[in-house]
Amino acid sequence: MNFQILLVSLVCFLLASNAFSQVFVNLKITQTSSYCGGAAPPRELIEQLNTPSALAGKVIYLRKGKTNNLCKKPVMLKSDENGEIKTSLAPGFYAVVDDTKNDKAHYNDLRKRFSEPVLNYGELDMNCLDAWLETPEQVFEVKSKNNQFQINFHQPCSWNAIPCVQYNGPMPP
Repeated sequence: MNFQILLVSLVCFLLASNAFSQVFVNLKITQTSSYCGGAAPPRELIEQLNTPSALAGKVIYLRKGKTNNLCKKPVMLKSDENGEIKTSLAPGFYAVVDDTKNDKAHYNDLRKRFSEPVLNYGELDMNCLDAWLETPEQVFEVKSKNNQFQINFHQPCSWNAIPCVQYNGPMPP
């Protein structure tokens, strides 16, 4: 009888401690880019820029849930030379962000730099910035199997890379 109680207690402890709930996850981190030149580019160049390519050394942060909730502690991961991250996670939804949304440092820097219009840029839209911070780059759901996800980071042109600020400067020739 004591053996049965011990066995049931051990199983309950292992289940409660998530010993069995972690599953293998393979993330492929990629990047696409905008065309930032002046004259209309050849179709092949646009296709090349729109084709995701492996992004080596990219640091990402995962937060449990569907939003970038800064109250939740993130898991930091870094892609290898092939743009891959292999890890184990508990089933559920995960929000993916990079270092610009991992904490409020970039957010506060934007508030300071663009609280008023500056050369080539309009005033910061604070409602937009709050929504930007809360919105992850991507959300994925870890299930019991087949957990392979591609996470793409798009590189915009320098003049429109600042979120929630209107660029008013000259365009490239």
